[in-house]
Amino acid sequence: FAISRRWFERLGRYDAGMEVWGYENVELSFRVWQCGGSLEIEPCSRVGHVFRPFSPYLPMPTLAQTRNKWRAAVVWMDGYASLVASSLGQAATFAQAGLRARLTLRESLQCHPFDWYLHHVFPEGKAELQHRAQKKNERQKEDERDNQSRTMPQQRPERLGHP
Repeated sequence: FAISRRWFERLGRYDAGMEVWGYENVELSFRVWQCGGSLEIEPCSRVGHVFRPFSPYLPMPTLAQTRNKWRAAVVWMDGYASLVASSLGQAATFAQAGLRARLTLRESLQCHPFDWYLHHVFPEGKAELQHRAQKKNERQKEDERDNQSRTMPQQRPERLGHP
């Protein structure tokens, strides 16, 4: 991934609210696509990445990555963010503090909604997300029915010959 400094700065640089590392590439990709850019494959390009001989983040900071995934979803995926949140389990407990600046950036850049991204960039993803949303709704309805049946008083069947 390569980006010009001017475009990177105009898009708001890296999200300072992201912790350690993980999912900043996804967040930046959503931002590029939804805010008027594109990602291009350039077969003749020469881009490299220098890896350290060891990871300074051991053990892997999974909670930080989970927060980063949740943060990217809330800012860029609109209503689909709830699917990400439900898959993360604990994500609902993450504070939304610090998101206002990113949401304001999205608004000021006049970025497209996530539905636009699904329609124009990743159309095969829309069917998958709709399927997951339908399954999530079915599970919620099932849970509601289970909860109602637990809270309703049990009716005793009448015995024949006894009132």
